[in-house]
Amino acid sequence: MTALRHVRRVSLRAPSEALVRRGALLLEDALRTASWPLAAPGAVVVVRRLDVGRIDPVEAPAALSRRIEERLRELATRAV
Repeated sequence: MTALRHVRRVSLRAPSEALVRRGALLLEDALRTASWPLAAPGAVVVVRRLDVGRIDPVEAPAALSRRIEERLRELATRAV
């Protein structure tokens, strides 16, 4: 079964609208492909805030996906 992922709000800042759109596309692709180490089968995981840092517009979505996975692993140490 495919895990359902829902993002309510994303905040991106960039010097131009084109860079904001590029960042949004990269982030969307990265979130779709990232493995969520916190999610056990049947579990509901709520992440209130996830700082992924600076998104380089030439960065591959796979690199951003790995960074997201790393941040999620860090969060797992404090999960309840």
